[in-house]
Amino acid sequence: MRGNKILKLIYFGFFLYFLFGILIPVDAKSSSFKCIVYFSGIGCPHCAKTDPFLFERLLKKYPELVIIDYEVYKERENSQVLSAFFDSYKVPPLKRGIPIVFLGEKKEEIIVGDLPILENLEKKIKEKEELKCFLVDGRKREFEKVKLSDLPGYPKIWRDERVLIKTKKENEWIFAWNGEASERKYSQKEVSFDFVFEVLKAKNVKNVLENINYFSLPGPFEVSLSGKKISFQNAIKLKIASSGVSFSLSKNLTIAKILSLALVDAINPCAFAVLVLMLTAILVYGEKRKKVLYGGLSFVLAVFLMYFLYGILIVKFFQIIQFITPLKFWLYKILGGVAVVLGILNIKDFIKYQPGGLFTEMPIGWRQRVRRLIYNIPSIPCVGCKSELKIKESLKKSLSPIGCFVTGLLVTFFLLPCTIGPYIVAGGILSTIELIKSLPWLFLYNVVFVLPMILIVGLVYVGWRQVKDISKWKEENITKFHLIAGIIMLTLGISMIFGLF
Repeated sequence: MRGNKILKLIYFGFFLYFLFGILIPVDAKSSSFKCIVYFSGIGCPHCAKTDPFLFERLLKKYPELVIIDYEVYKERENSQVLSAFFDSYKVPPLKRGIPIVFLGEKKEEIIVGDLPILENLEKKIKEKEELKCFLVDGRKREFEKVKLSDLPGYPKIWRDERVLIKTKKENEWIFAWNGEASERKYSQKEVSFDFVFEVLKAKNVKNVLENINYFSLPGPFEVSLSGKKISFQNAIKLKIASSGVSFSLSKNLTIAKILSLALVDAINPCAFAVLVLMLTAILVYGEKRKKVLYGGLSFVLAVFLMYFLYGILIVKFFQIIQFITPLKFWLYKILGGVAVVLGILNIKDFIKYQPGGLFTEMPIGWRQRVRRLIYNIPSIPCVGCKSELKIKESLKKSLSPIGCFVTGLLVTFFLLPCTIGPYIVAGGILSTIELIKSLPWLFLYNVVFVLPMILIVGLVYVGWRQVKDISKWKEENITKFHLIAGIIMLTLGISMIFGLF
């Protein structure tokens, strides 16, 4: 009997426990951090006002505040992160600039400009009990649940007098802080990403570092802001294991786009015409068929090398002008517009063909100059020439492999008006990545560009086709080339403008 009473009391206790658990709300706040995402640029005068406000005032005043910081001027990949944020959170065109803070997905939670940030950010941090991290793909997460794969580019994670910085090396980060130093270790074994949260929220950094592998850096360690630097007493370098699949920033750069643009350049009639002119010159002056191979390939090699150099200059040019902030975030759509215009001009040449079309063929006035250059004919009458024999010897010398190579270097300048359009679009797309990373793409582009030239040289060398047959075929199909190029460029341009490709 007594046992039944005890059992009933236990049941009643469980009933009260579950009842109060349902009726009395438990503090749902599971994160100890408030998280904001901030974009700035070293050299930006407006950022020079907001950087000290965030990193020297707010971080000290609000110990729970974490700032995920992206610098977009020096770190080119970070500008792609910002563009992705603009698209994910539908930031209006007129507000696409820096400095900018993302507190949420609503219009009023995206603060743009130095004065709005200085006047409103602190108030919003106070008002919100919870501030989750808003990520590049539109998701939001508590800071403790953020993964390394959620943070593309090269972010800095700030809290109080500590900062964690992603470097250019795979999975490598630098952690800098003020306070008690740790014992020096020299190890680069990977640690878990949980370390990020442990070391940022720990009261004593030294205690956390005792259990991980790292490489000590000499202090003091300085972090550059816009207009000044913040110095930290201690810094270490460590490997942090990644988790999950990283968000792709290269959606604007695809092999299909580069190959499409290269194909348009490769079927350009004026590039064919100049090569045919060169091969004709070699054969006319009685050179052996082997000279066609050597001379033709030397000419193609010169074109390849010069266009590769032009590509580097185009990419570098676009990277320089991207420091103009309003243009930076519209560049891709501007390039799409250029592609549309080039597509329309090529289709116009199909409908109503006129030699020397604007941006589609070599200007008529330049063609005679190219002929003179290839045949080594002076632009004025040859006064004092001793004999026709010496002129022919001079011509043969200019049509040797070395002569063809030099001629190829010079002729590329005359090819630019009719081939530069697609190359500009490709260079603009490649300018969003580091110059060194763009080199393989430029190599691929130019291999495709010269492939038809190599094919023509091969056909003439083996005797399958005569130069005059190739020249005739080119003239008969020139409008079709323009139609194919026009369709490719128009389709690519429209897809770039509307983000379809």
